[in-house]
Amino acid sequence: VDGVVCGHIHHAAIRRIASIDYMNSGDFVESCTAIAERADGTFEILRWQAILAQAPEIAPAPEPAAA
Repeated sequence: VDGVVCGHIHHAAIRRIASIDYMNSGDFVESCTAIAERADGTFEILRWQAILAQAPEIAPAPEPAAA
């Protein structure tokens, strides 16, 4: 076994335990976390609140022009 991936504890984690990589995605209801694999094969925890904080603001749609 090279690794174990599981989910739904309330604390996301990526750990090495002995010679096994342990990854837990947390949950997407309360902590809003997920695990993603990068192109180079490494893994990272994504935190939705941090992603939203970096996103540009989206302007509201303009009102339609009067006819």
